[in-house]
Amino acid sequence: MRKTCGLICISLGAMAVAQLGQGSACAAAERTRILYLGDSMSMGAFGSKFDQEMREDGFEVYTFVAGGATPYYWLSRYSTITGPIGYWEKTPGGEQRQNVARGVPKVETLLERYDPDVVVVQTGTNLYSSLRSKRRSKENNVKEVEGLLGHMVEAATQGGRRCYWITPPAAHPDRYPFELQAELAELTKRVVSQEAKVFDSRRVTKYIDPYPANDGIHYGPTEARQWASLVVEDFRQFMVDCEPVSEGMLAGANTPKCELEAVDYRQIPRAVPVSSVASVAKQKQAPAQQSSIAEAIPPTKPRKKFKFRFRSSARAEDSPPETPEKPSAGERETEQRAQRPPVQYVKKAISIDTEGVKWGKLDLELRLVAKSELRSLKDVDYSYCFALNEYEVLKVNSGYYPHPRIRIARVVMWGKKPMHGAINEPIGYTPAGGFELVPMSNYPRFEQMQLVDDLPIDLDLPTYIIAFE
Repeated sequence: MRKTCGLICISLGAMAVAQLGQGSACAAAERTRILYLGDSMSMGAFGSKFDQEMREDGFEVYTFVAGGATPYYWLSRYSTITGPIGYWEKTPGGEQRQNVARGVPKVETLLERYDPDVVVVQTGTNLYSSLRSKRRSKENNVKEVEGLLGHMVEAATQGGRRCYWITPPAAHPDRYPFELQAELAELTKRVVSQEAKVFDSRRVTKYIDPYPANDGIHYGPTEARQWASLVVEDFRQFMVDCEPVSEGMLAGANTPKCELEAVDYRQIPRAVPVSSVASVAKQKQAPAQQSSIAEAIPPTKPRKKFKFRFRSSARAEDSPPETPEKPSAGERETEQRAQRPPVQYVKKAISIDTEGVKWGKLDLELRLVAKSELRSLKDVDYSYCFALNEYEVLKVNSGYYPHPRIRIARVVMWGKKPMHGAINEPIGYTPAGGFELVPMSNYPRFEQMQLVDDLPIDLDLPTYIIAFE
């Protein structure tokens, strides 16, 4: 761990400078390195302000921000995830901003590459969906979030590094209930504060703009900078209290002390919409009422990189193959094999105890019986979104599935492009040839994306997605 004089000169002001003799000792010292990781809250004014203040304080800062980021993105134990809603990287060597990042870098890689003294983590908003997921029991939701937080702070503090953790600011209660916000804040403190300093942003912020006219989460530039200023003030005190001071600098100050007293900060009102001026103008020109997402957007073709595998609607039993008057022995055998039932056929609705069952691939014929409704574009906050639908299982062609119904997360928005096929499916719709399905739990990247779900809770039904290439 580096020991720096530069920090003491800046943070302790004239007292430190006087005792150090015009900072001559500081000139030869190595600067403290800070790795700053953030989500969409850091993409705009908050992150820019915090990054700028750290650099002006003399720190060597390495900033990596990915919209939508959670510990799923940063930890190497999970597969590399594309940054679909913005990416910002700024180091002493340069700066870049991208709409989409091919792969968000892993924290372990960044630690090895830049060897920081302190890791700043700003995250949490995207964990609300994990904490209230209907795909797991409440107990398992808590365990999932605890595990993510614990693994993240463990990675950030490896090698004796210090960690400063910034929780989400207050959200609108109609977007995320106060009870849910408080639950995540307390859970974060309980898990993370054992290894790091936690700044509870809810104590100093308040979201007052109307929802859903605004997204209920992101703050306008003015208020975001006010929030950042208060975090910077606390972070500077954290660095002073935790930084070991060289011998002879300040008597009795060479023992780190990281316990900070609670400060009663002022509330931050939010008045500036998060939308840009152009976005606001476009919203004013939009129709007063939008009955459905399909009416609001012109049809577009899905991206080629994401291909769903549907069974062919033309099946062997629907149209018998053309054969010569006297088919050969090989052709007769092929025809007979096509008429046999699949070897893996399993009847639906078998009464069993599904506790501990590991769900696998399925080939099902289905009928849509209930769907989560997208009332307007305001239901979709991000570039990628699923909607949970429920289907009656008509036939299990292959795989094991004992329930009469199944829930499938259909892609309704992919790369900001609506998937009209899934959006417009009517109740009673029976997909020709059925679906080939895989458990959604196999893909943490999809599990942490936005999911529109207004179906009644049923923890017995696993969530599947259509198999993709």
